[in-house]
Amino acid sequence: MYKIIALDMDGTLLKGDNTISQETKKAINLAKEKGIKIVITTGRPIQGVMNYLEELDLINDDEYVIAYNGSSIYNTKTLKPIVRNGLTGKDFKDIYKLSKSLGVEFHGFIDECCIAPKENKYTEAETLHNNIDVKIMDIENDINDNDFIIKAMILDEKEKLDEAVKKIPKEYFKKYNALRTVSFIFEFMNKDCSKSNALKALCKHLDISPNEVIAFGDGDNDIDMLQFAGLGVAMNNASDYIKSKADYITLSNEEDGIADVIYKKILNI
Repeated sequence: MYKIIALDMDGTLLKGDNTISQETKKAINLAKEKGIKIVITTGRPIQGVMNYLEELDLINDDEYVIAYNGSSIYNTKTLKPIVRNGLTGKDFKDIYKLSKSLGVEFHGFIDECCIAPKENKYTEAETLHNNIDVKIMDIENDINDNDFIIKAMILDEKEKLDEAVKKIPKEYFKKYNALRTVSFIFEFMNKDCSKSNALKALCKHLDISPNEVIAFGDGDNDIDMLQFAGLGVAMNNASDYIKSKADYITLSNEEDGIADVIYKKILNI
């Protein structure tokens, strides 16, 4: 009996137009009626998830959401974090210096907003798609070494970021959880931050076994979560590599892949 359905958002729960299909909503509601918790597990900031939590009626005292690629687990009603891991201000400034040496864009997140050295199309996208304010700061002078930073990101066009990533010194991969999340974003997080670690912490909090978890995803940042869960499900729109790491491959995000698994594996329809 599964007790948690962990859902990545972009490319998984959401279609290409950033909407949730009616069939997927229907299946999720049927799973909820069986007492199964629906846990959105995303790289997005919490501000970029709230509308979808409301749409799925997941804002309650006993509901949780995993945001920032596992950096934080929030109660969806109080927005009080039950787990929170991040970077120091010193880390953030060091990664900013790296971004300048690589010639790519840079921003990061604190609890209240996105912070960046200047406005660009990526900060505009944060406001547009994630409903989050952007604060322009002098990173080297306005950030204190002991400030809490949720995560840092370098961003640019795919080809330019491809070349930049090749030049990142190896010590950054040893010190941080550093990974490409989408074609134009490379993230730096606390070494303990991952979707699987967050799910593990949530399972412990709720006294649920990993074998009682189904996880859905399509990206590199979902692999550890798929392997942690009792049933790791890759969307058909995922790469062949990600599919090779999953237990099961479902239909794409445009074809109600989540609903298909809920019907077959939970509702036995």
